[in-house]
Amino acid sequence: MAAIQTKACSKCGKVQPSTSEFFGHNPQGGLRNSCRACKRAYEREQHVQKPELTAARRERYKERLDSAPGSYTEYDVALIRIKLSDCCFYCGARLKGGGEKDHITPLSKGGSNWPSNITLACLSCNRDKYDKSVAEFVVWRKERGLKTGKQCLDFVASQTKHRSKRVVVKSSPQ
Repeated sequence: MAAIQTKACSKCGKVQPSTSEFFGHNPQGGLRNSCRACKRAYEREQHVQKPELTAARRERYKERLDSAPGSYTEYDVALIRIKLSDCCFYCGARLKGGGEKDHITPLSKGGSNWPSNITLACLSCNRDKYDKSVAEFVVWRKERGLKTGKQCLDFVASQTKHRSKRVVVKSSPQ
């Protein structure tokens, strides 16, 4: 049996398993040097010290959310939860009635608020996905050896299949 690799947080020094669950990923895709708890503490500190930056970021997101076409209800979310068997769309982890709503196609890339563009994700997947497409996120997860849920893989396969169909247009004789 292989030993679990560990990593010490650069801020608090606590040694934890060297996984995204404990450290999260940096923008380049590697694990952060500080643990998730220290990252959250830093973000809370920044919110207090520079509330205008937090407010501006939230305002930009709210503008994208409000201007995107479509809408969904909590009933739609309940149906999505049933369809997903209360599991994260991306990794398949049990949500136990929790999780976060996520736009399959990010709003920043033209996504909508229609129920067909909404799914449920665990906190870790939702944060790691950020503004990646589902296909980009699947590749990103595979590069890091992370598990990807069956429904997510099926979705990507259906999108790939849909795009690969070619439309043949016959020209009419003139």
